[in-house]
Formats: sequence, C-alpha cells, structure tokens
Amino acid sequence: MIFGEYFSDIRKESTLSDGNLVYSGKIMGLDAYSSPREEWIPFFEDFYDCNMHNNPNASDPENHYRSKIKKLSEDISLDFDEENRLSNEAQFQVAATSQRAFENVFLKYALPFIKEHSKIPIVLTGGCALNILLNTRIKSISKRQVFVAPNSNDCGLAVGMLLSYTKPYKAADITYSGVPLLDYDSLFENILWSDVQKSEHSVLAKKLLNGSIIGVARGGSEHGPRALGNRSIFCNPSVEDMKDTLNEKVKHREWFRPFAPVVRLEDVNKYFIFDGESRHMTFAAKVRKKWQDKLKAITHVDGTARIQTVTREQNPWLYDLLTEFDYISDHAVLLNTSFNVNGKPILSTIKDAFKIFKESGMDTLVVEDYMIFK
Repeated sequence: MIFGEYFSDIRKESTLSDGNLVYSGKIMGLDAYSSPREEWIPFFEDFYDCNMHNNPNASDPENHYRSKIKKLSEDISLDFDEENRLSNEAQFQVAATSQRAFENVFLKYALPFIKEHSKIPIVLTGGCALNILLNTRIKSISKRQVFVAPNSNDCGLAVGMLLSYTKPYKAADITYSGVPLLDYDSLFENILWSDVQKSEHSVLAKKLLNGSIIGVARGGSEHGPRALGNRSIFCNPSVEDMKDTLNEKVKHREWFRPFAPVVRLEDVNKYFIFDGESRHMTFAAKVRKKWQDKLKAITHVDGTARIQTVTREQNPWLYDLLTEFDYISDHAVLLNTSFNVNGKPILSTIKDAFKIFKESGMDTLVVEDYMIFK
C-alpha cells in the first residue's frame, strides 16, 4: 500500500496510517492500466518477501517500509518521492508490477498447502484476502470453491473469535449484521420537508432506467468494507457516461477507480465469465464481450468487474429491485457503490444520508421503507 504515497493520480492522505486504509484498493484499480515490468518483478518480490520480526527496524514499521522502498528505488533506478510523485506510465507500471509480485510471494507460501489439501474448499482470510485480484487468481489456479470472509482483515477478528467459541453447525451469514441506522427516531423529522412515498420497486426501477442516482440506507449495515445493498448508491450502468456522471455529481473519486456491479446469482454467468457466488465483492470477473459496451460504467479498462451476486434469501429488497429492473430493461445489472463521499466512512445515520442527498446530485433517497424525492 505504501506506493500510494508516490502516485500522482492517487489522492494523498495526511498520514501513512490513513493511507494504509485506502491506498491498497486504489492501487488495484491502477494495475489494469499497464503490464508488469518483468525485469522489476524479482526486486518487488524481495520487497514483499521480508520478515518484519527479524529486522532491526521491526519496532518502527514505518521506518522499515521506507528503508525497503529506498532499496527498491535503487534496484529499479526509479525515484519514489513524496513531493515529485510518479505520473502516467511510471505509476501504472509500478502498480502492475507490485500487484504481480505480491501475488507471486503469497502463492509461494500458500500453493504448497493448496496442493497438499486438494480435495477441500479454500478459505482465505487476513488482510491479503481483501486483494480481489489475488483472490481471483487463486480461484482460477485451484479450480475449486473459494470462500473469502466479508471482513477478512483485523476488523473481523471479533466475529471470528465468537464463531470459534460458539462453533455453529451451519454457516453463519453475517453479511448484514452491522449496526442499524443509529438515529432512526429522527426519520420523520428529516422527511417532513420532502416529497415522500412508501418505497415501491416499480417506481425505483423506472427511475434507474431513466438515469437516476439512488441512495439506499436501510436495515443492518454490511459487515466489512464493502456496501452490499443496505448502505449503497445504485444507478443504471448502461446509461451513457454514467461512471463520470456519478463521480461528478456524488462520489468525487479518482478518475481511474472502477465501480462494481450487483447481479442476481442465477444471472451471473449471463453477463460475466464466472461460476459460483461472490456475495461480498471478493472476486473480479471478465465481463462478457457482448455486454462490455452496454455495461460500460461497471466494466474496468481491462474488461473486468468486481462482482456482487445476491439471492432473494440474502437480501430480498435488493433481489426484488433487480428483478423489477429486469422486467423493464434489457439487462439485470445495477451499479452498486458505497453510500459515502470524498473518502469518508460508509454512513450509519439518517442525518448523513440526508446531508449527502441534499448536497450532492443524488436524485432519490431510500430510507428504510420510504422513498424521498427532490
């Protein structure tokens, strides 16, 4: 993630600790704009394949990373400078080479276990499992069922310990086990000034078809870093220039970052080259060629999309919205991005939902079972 400090197209955070929360995902987005520099790969592998605990700087991780960066800079003859940050092809090549080397080092240690235990499903956890490209490569190599926990980094430790203690007989679906809207009592205070109706999928589907951007805040929040329908912004990915429109009107993200699609599980193979579930947006799949032009807003520059699949059992409200949209449209895919702006956390209050609704170019807001229009 430290490379985000040195890329001009990535918004620089105030501290490296803050960057640690966002740089990795952004670098994955840049990866697609170049191919790895083969002659650099061994040096990047050395950068990742290090033992922090046997290093004299282990007690000061930031100094350790910076010493490794300095050595890498000398090895590949490329300056990593926080003031004169890399731009254009240089940052793209570093991103692509870094990603490939990271995957190679991970697989160096993981593949022997994957091969040894060839008859059981694979479960990935830890911060590395938030790397969608790595997850997808493991799924491709192993040709097996791969499960990635929704909150696989340290933030999921509490749930992991609870499940270890309770040892449930059936898999626990914790997708929407987060907090409810914390200020639900203020709902009616907020909607007095608005044009309000009870939520109807038919109305929302028509608005989406016509290019509306809809924010949704309902039920329990998602467990993990990705909005999966309860704290989401939805729009129609087939509307011309929708990616740029959404960025300009609401999200204000860097130009290169892709948006994700959500699709019913039974439809996933119609639009994407992918089998199985991706309920937590943990895999990147190729968008089928016949749909890439139609679904431009969710198709990354390399022809992939970070897919979310959903069943009616998992999220009836979202599944039924997709079904209604399918009735009136020529496809059943929606763009789904998190309900937040400018890098702030995904919202957890009605107050924040209305603030974004009022101050952005969002057209419609859904709060619990109500639709609010401008």
